[in-house]
Amino acid sequence: DELLDALGESDGTAFCRRFNIMNEGEHVPNLIGQVGDGFDEEIISRVYAYRKASGTLFRDEKMLTAGNGMMISAFAAAARVLGEPKYLKAAMKAQQYLGDIIKSGDRLAAGAFEGAPLGGGLLRDYAFYIQGLLDIYNACYDVEYLKEAIKWGEIMLRSFEGEGHGLYMTPADGEALIVRPKDSFDGASPCGNSVAGAVLLRLARLTRESRWELAAKRQVEYLAEVTAKNELMNTYGLRVQMDFLNSYSQLLCVVSDEEEQGKTIELLRGKPLINTEVIIKYTDNGVSLQRIAPFTAEYEIVSGSPRYYLCHGEKCLAPMDSPDQLAKYL
Repeated sequence: DELLDALGESDGTAFCRRFNIMNEGEHVPNLIGQVGDGFDEEIISRVYAYRKASGTLFRDEKMLTAGNGMMISAFAAAARVLGEPKYLKAAMKAQQYLGDIIKSGDRLAAGAFEGAPLGGGLLRDYAFYIQGLLDIYNACYDVEYLKEAIKWGEIMLRSFEGEGHGLYMTPADGEALIVRPKDSFDGASPCGNSVAGAVLLRLARLTRESRWELAAKRQVEYLAEVTAKNELMNTYGLRVQMDFLNSYSQLLCVVSDEEEQGKTIELLRGKPLINTEVIIKYTDNGVSLQRIAPFTAEYEIVSGSPRYYLCHGEKCLAPMDSPDQLAKYL
């Protein structure tokens, strides 16, 4: 009735029909079951103006670390798959802004409010923040994001690891609780232990370091224990176990200058690269990369002669020396 009064009989009825507001008590506009795009923008503008004039809408102003980590991952993934620089820029901007607020020494806050950190971070805050860093790295291959992910991965293990497999929900120096729980339920969003398993596995495969491989193995074993009890409560964890058991591909690109680096990134942009980890080594990042992924030291940079090394599982192709050759296998 309120919409009919505001818009008139004809426009009000059309709006209610389009957005499924047909019966008493059904007041949440939705497009369930609707077909076709578009609706009269002038009518929508009138509804918006009417609602805005009727009272101020309150908004929760908190920024949650875990939620923003997921958002950063989404923008970064969109940038990589769609090749849209604006999405990568959005992911980087969000990570920079969020990181400036929530980071304090070797601790992350659970979120922020009015530009100030809000509460101590839990496992899922660390895990989703690291995942965001890794996804930005996968979109731009800037080793600084990988270094940052490794730094916070080390802190995550140091703060949340304890007896047995799996990570605790709260940090070791957090508030003393009667019971220190381990979260293992994947609900509307994955739990901290599942996302931690995913990021530890990615760090193990990117660096090939035994410390990350062992940490990932311990985490996957914990997720397997949880899944054995009830597979429906740990669906994201089940996916992590599948990734662990399945063969993966690794692509190491060794180039000498920015032009070759740019061509390589452009080639990779828009490719699915499912279960594939990519590292691009070039003159400016070679030393930094060797510190965090020591195996890359074996691959020498030769001016004007790019090399692409693609392995799947235990099998490696012969080194390739041009993007066109590599493109056949992506």
